[in-house]
Formats: sequence, C-alpha cells, structure tokens
Amino acid sequence: MAVKALLDEAQRHRSHGCIRSGRVRLRRCGRPRWVFLTDSTGCVAPSRRVFVSLPRANPVGLRYQRVLVDNRVIRLSGPILLFMLKAVQMHQSPLLRKLEAVETLSSSEVDCLQRMCVDVREISRRADIVSRGDDADYVHLMLEGWGARYFDLPDGSRQITAFLIPGDFCDIHVTTLAAMDHGIIALTNCRVAFIGKSAIEEVTRSTPALTRAFWRATLVDEAILRQWIVSLGRRDAKQRIAHMLCELHLRLRLVGLTDDGNMHLPLTQEDIADACGLTPVHVNRTVQGLRKQGLVDRGSDLHILNVQGLRRVAAFDPSYLHLKRADRAV
Repeated sequence: MAVKALLDEAQRHRSHGCIRSGRVRLRRCGRPRWVFLTDSTGCVAPSRRVFVSLPRANPVGLRYQRVLVDNRVIRLSGPILLFMLKAVQMHQSPLLRKLEAVETLSSSEVDCLQRMCVDVREISRRADIVSRGDDADYVHLMLEGWGARYFDLPDGSRQITAFLIPGDFCDIHVTTLAAMDHGIIALTNCRVAFIGKSAIEEVTRSTPALTRAFWRATLVDEAILRQWIVSLGRRDAKQRIAHMLCELHLRLRLVGLTDDGNMHLPLTQEDIADACGLTPVHVNRTVQGLRKQGLVDRGSDLHILNVQGLRRVAAFDPSYLHLKRADRAV
C-alpha cells in the first residue's frame, strides 16, 4: 500500500478513535532503539510488533520519526505515526486474512469490523469463555490465544468439537438461540472480543460483503465439523491425529501464524484425545509413531518435517476448507 493511502486510511481511523487505547513500549535493540506499537483491541490490528526507528535520546518529542514497513524506511511526522501504523497492521490481522480469503473487503468494511470489537476481555487459561446453559447474548471472536468448543458428559468425560485460533468466530450465529448448548473454553490465555447481538444484526443489514464473508466462514466451520465426524467414525488413530495436524497447519498458515512446517500447538495430550476420541496414552503412542516415521517432531512447538508425507498418511484433501489463499500457500 502506498504511503499516501496509508496516511489517508490513518486519518479516517482517527475519527473513530480506533487506537485510543494503543500501547507503546520501548526497549533497547542496538542502535537505534525500536518502538513496538500495538493496538489493544487486536481486531484488525493484532498485537504484533511494528518496528519504528528512533534516535537514542528524547524519542517522544521528535517532529519526525522513521517507520520500517516491508523493509522500506518511511519518514513521517510524529502525530500521525500511530494512525499510520494501524493501517499497516490491519493487513496482518488473522481475522482479516481469514475473511479476505473468501471475500474482498473495502476499507469501510474493515472499519465496520473494528467498530464491532469494542468489548475486549482477557480470559485466563482453562477458564470458560462461555458455559453451556449461559444466555447467548454475545458472539465471541478470538483475537489472541487458543480455545475450544466442548461438551461435557454425565460421566465426567469431555468431547472437544472444534479448536479455535485467532481470527475465528466462536459462535457467530449463536445469538439466535435462547441459551448456549455447548461450552467454549480458553485453552491458553486469550483475548476475546464480545460482540453484541445488535452489532451483528447491524452488520448483516448494512454490509453485504461482510455478511457473505461471515456466512462463508461459517460454512467452512461446518465442513471442518463434517471431517471431524468422518475421523471419529472411519479413520484410525494415526489418520485422525495426522488429519487434525494437517488441518490446523493449513488454518494457521492462512492467518499467518505458522512458518513453513513450524507451528505453535499449545494442546495437551488430553486435548488431542478429547478431540479425536482417543485416550491420552493412545495419543502419545501415535505421535511417537509419527515421529519415528520422520513426519513430525514435538518440542515446545510442533514441527511437521514432511507435510506431504503427513497428508498421505491422513489421506488429507484440503479442498473442504474452501480457502483459496491457503491452498496456494501450501
């Protein structure tokens, strides 16, 4: 995007107060220092580092500052810096990357997304974002962290029916229900936007492109659920886990959260077991088997050593995700 377009976009966002709560942090990183600016909502400007070059002294009162955007240094006046950076960060948002894989959005539609995300809450690891039986008053959007849809059974066991990553709506049409028929748990520390029913209704009335993007994202969620049903009914343990890993890798890559075969997978063996209908012991044995085959390696992050080999084990066909950008990227 040209600098002038970025500045124009920034001025439009000033009127909405979109980054009124932005955070600025300084740290020494050689010479010069770098400023990391993030938008605290994270909806269309996720909490990612954007590097701004500053002199060693008096960084705040400068008239001019330099911004590194796509390896190009741009010189601009200080007062508009935050607004310009917000426009840059917009195009790195997991939510936008996901929606724009199925629908091209204009700047006004991006503005509409931002205005929806005014109620952002921190959810602690392993806490419920919403519980079964709760009033369905909000749609929940994952901004940071991982979550899961789940259903508890009377015997104390749990079935996970979906993993949720940044950019995912947890339950975009749930406000049509009187109460939640399932729970949503934060698997890690999360930042979640709580979007009121009226905001969703306003978007569907006034923004056809966003409405189409929401519907298509929902259809993809349903396609994923169908594949999970096939896994539980017809795939063996190795195929179930391999298929799930291939799917998560593709979803994470679409939203810019994986580097080649490396992906952060904050799932315990119990989480994987509850999703795949296996025991934790069986999960451990199966993952060890995939490792011995040279397909994956598991440390703090999961590394897929052979993507195509893992796909062959799972008989994985990515077409059900209907994500053209992801299909081109892999």
